[in-house]
Amino acid sequence: METAQEMKQIENNHKISFQNGSKEKAKTLSDSDDDLNSVEGGITRAMDGLHSQETSDDAKSTGCNPTAVETDRSQSLGTDFWGLQQAYEETCGELNSMNRDIRDQSLEIRDLKRQNAQLHERNALLREQNNQLREIQRARPEKLLKSEKSKYIEHFEHLEERIEHLQYDRQKRDAHMESLTAQTREANEEKASLEAANRRLQRQVKDLSNNLTECKDDLLRLQPTSQVSENEISDLYANLDQQVSGWVDDRTEDTQILEEQIEKIKSVDDLPQLFKQYMSSDRLKLAKKFPESQPLLLRYLIHCCLGTFILGNDIYLFGLDSQNIELLQGIEEGMKSLEPRRDAVTLRHWRSEALRGLLEMENFAEEQERRAQLVSQTLHEALASLVSESFGSWQEIHKQIVLPAIQLSTKLRLSTSDYVLTSRRFVKDSGPGSSVFVFEVKDCSMMDITTQKVIRPDSNLKIADDGRIGQEMLILTPALLRDQKDGKSRVLVCKSTVLVKLDEPMGKRSRGIRALGAWTPSWFGGDEPAE
Repeated sequence: METAQEMKQIENNHKISFQNGSKEKAKTLSDSDDDLNSVEGGITRAMDGLHSQETSDDAKSTGCNPTAVETDRSQSLGTDFWGLQQAYEETCGELNSMNRDIRDQSLEIRDLKRQNAQLHERNALLREQNNQLREIQRARPEKLLKSEKSKYIEHFEHLEERIEHLQYDRQKRDAHMESLTAQTREANEEKASLEAANRRLQRQVKDLSNNLTECKDDLLRLQPTSQVSENEISDLYANLDQQVSGWVDDRTEDTQILEEQIEKIKSVDDLPQLFKQYMSSDRLKLAKKFPESQPLLLRYLIHCCLGTFILGNDIYLFGLDSQNIELLQGIEEGMKSLEPRRDAVTLRHWRSEALRGLLEMENFAEEQERRAQLVSQTLHEALASLVSESFGSWQEIHKQIVLPAIQLSTKLRLSTSDYVLTSRRFVKDSGPGSSVFVFEVKDCSMMDITTQKVIRPDSNLKIADDGRIGQEMLILTPALLRDQKDGKSRVLVCKSTVLVKLDEPMGKRSRGIRALGAWTPSWFGGDEPAE
């Protein structure tokens, strides 16, 4: 009886342990359900992020600030992106943990199967021994002694208890194996569900990454390009004209050498090769007829050379070779055919940014300096034949004239506005020998070739019935114009300087004349200060 009670107690203990194991498995499945709920929460947050994206698009279409909306949109998408990335990593960790549990359970099932096989073998062996003992007992005809009988009965009871215990253990292991099989099946189903959720999260992460990239691109496009102001360009142009005038004034304080050199020139062919394209027989006669205008002729020649080599409208960027210029221009033409269409403003912004990056290259800076020195040496050699061979080194021209011209040219090309240099007045029939009218005085800086005085709007001039005051002889410095955004009109930024032969000499004025060649605000569209 005590043995039966002990077996029953062992059976109850096994049932309790089995129930506890079942509760632990149920708790594990509950935790897995919580993990799935967290994944679904991540998906819900992603859908909310997409909904916030649609809301930001609606706000943009209703006229809200695009930069603020795009910034909020980028931040919201970035937050959702990292939230989904965290949920994805946690899901992967849970999936790996579940795989390890399944592998451990598989190993446990394998061990149980091995133990079950061993129990089957031992059970068969015990049954065989029991049968042998029964046969021996039946084969003995004599009556067993009481002690032997009790011994055999005790042994038989022990064997029966052992058999019952093994059968109970086998049933318990079979039940446990069925439970593990069911758990494995549920784990595989949960694994498949998590893998499907993982694939959905990956697609959403990819979509949000693309949206985030688009937002960053939109923010980059909305950032204003570093602009070169019109005042900065006007100041650089005024400084260049002052530098040229100052250099000429310093080298022509004694005009006798210059007069002698020009007197030796019989025709344009006698001029230096660099200046032949800018001179004509009429201009040469003008210099000989009005010797006092010869320094102004040097200013004219220097500005012509700067326009040809550095400031010309056809120069993409000073120092850039023709092959790279063709490449950049080809890129601009190719961008015009892209979808969506790029307007002229977008192309100018791209060109400005590309040239800024090019200027940061050390090799380009060295090439630009090499070409600048070549221009300085060429200009110095040509001017030496007119002034004197001892008027200074080419380094002075390089520092005082060429470098300021390159700085102005670079700013003109970096600007997103288009600037144009022109050597024509704003009248229909302008050019050397054409009539100059009084209404043009406010649009040009004019100088009287006879007296070297600056002609101002309040100057005492002899005006004809049609408004004529004189004749154009030479444009010393070109005008700087800026194209309007519509591309149909231009705005005057810096006035041109025109050398004029008045029909009648100017009368005396109540105030003095500024020094020849000095820059005043009225030359560039500003107001003339009172003297």
